[in-house]
Parts: sequence; C-alpha cells; structure tokens
Amino acid sequence: MTGQLHANRGLTALTPSPTAVPLWVSRGVAVAVSVPTFLVLLLGGGVRADNPFLVPDLVLCAGLLVGAVVPGRVAVPLLRIMFGFAAGVITTAVFDYVARGELQDGIATVVAAVACVVMTVLLAVDGGRSTRPDTA
Repeated sequence: MTGQLHANRGLTALTPSPTAVPLWVSRGVAVAVSVPTFLVLLLGGGVRADNPFLVPDLVLCAGLLVGAVVPGRVAVPLLRIMFGFAAGVITTAVFDYVARGELQDGIATVVAAVACVVMTVLLAVDGGRSTRPDTA
C-alpha cells in the first residue's frame, strides 16, 4: 500500500522509507537552527542596516519556525524549501569565517550549516513520503 493512491478516498497512503526523516525531527531541527540564529542576530548586534546577512537570516528564521508549526501537508514542502535556503545562507556565513581566518569562532555555524544540508537532502531524497500530514 506504500505510495498507492486510494481511488475511493482520493488519499495517498504513504509510509516511511528506510531513509525517511520523521516530521518531528524536521520540526525539531528547524527550531534548533532558527531560534539560536535569531538570538545571535538579535543579541549579537546583527540587527543593523549594514549587515548583509540581516534579511536572509530573518527570512530563514521565520520560514523555519513557520515550517515547524504548520500542519504536515504544508510543513514538508515548506521545510524542504527553507532548509535548502538556510543551507545556502548559513554556508555563506561559514565561508565568511573561513575568509577571515576565524573558522574556530564559527563552529556552531558549521554545525547549523551541516544540519541544514543534511535535512535538505533527507527531505528531498525522501520526497516528503516519511510524513503523514498532521501526525506530528
């Protein structure tokens, strides 16, 4: 019954694949990336007009938090998009540390970037099949 369309109900019954990422994990990682990012932005003096990361950071924080709380059928595609976006933004921040020769100061940023890349891949490879809408 995995991935088969039920003509009588018009629903798709999908079950997790071996590489599936449960929706609750996706939601948890989204919060774990967005909240610290927002706090660093807010408390670290990042909210200023000359900060090139301000708007992308705010977009990724908002998008990941929204993805963490909306129903599953909306959360999966939104998280897929936002983790990809966040991976790009945060990886850019990692290479900002590298360019300045201060990678040791950006280890938490490296961890966040890796988490976003991994979640992007897991959600893309799985195609969202690991989640049943509104179950988490």
